[in-house]
Amino acid sequence: MPGISISEDPWRFFVNSGGTIDYNEIHNSEWQWLVQSQKVVEDDQLRHYVELRTMSELTFVIFLSHNKFCVKFSRTPEFPEEEPRITGSYTSAFSFEWDFEGSRKTLKSVIREYIDFAKVMDFAIGQFDQLSREEYVIKSLDVDENYPECLTAEIVVPVCNETLWISVEWAEPQEFPRKLRLSNPSRLQKLNCDEWNVEQSIAQNLRQIFNNGFELDSSYRH
Repeated sequence: MPGISISEDPWRFFVNSGGTIDYNEIHNSEWQWLVQSQKVVEDDQLRHYVELRTMSELTFVIFLSHNKFCVKFSRTPEFPEEEPRITGSYTSAFSFEWDFEGSRKTLKSVIREYIDFAKVMDFAIGQFDQLSREEYVIKSLDVDENYPECLTAEIVVPVCNETLWISVEWAEPQEFPRKLRLSNPSRLQKLNCDEWNVEQSIAQNLRQIFNNGFELDSSYRH
């Protein structure tokens, strides 16, 4: 079904020729989705994120400081007993409990949770953006397949022209990395974990490690 503007009346799809709603044509799941999605598009804080609305989907585009997050919420056959299906930017790292302590969440509350998640993820992505501004080459950056609580990056380090693999918890990206591996492992032998400063950015810590913490061969120095 093609998308409709959020300004259009969603109930018109179920109005018969007499001008009344034909409830026999509405499945409970469809009705509940319409009711909840209407509350989303009427919310002043959420409606400007809505990119597309259909009778079974809501698509959002969220522009933040370092990344654009695109996410789609789709009605499942047993909604609202069954949670909506969520696909899009970094959704492999996004988790929520639809039924929590006997209380079921709403479509609007889960969308708010995703926006909060996106803001935290955006800050973590910003840590790697800062690296790219300092001549580090970010070859890849994505959610870790095995540990969705982590962002994993493959980076070319300019000071030694070697490849670094680093995984950080996206919720606390300035903490000591979950994984830190270099294409030349011997260069990490003298790394002191206590030297990692959680008050500093990833870029600041890596600069200290590669410029000060290693005794690089003269052939690797600029």
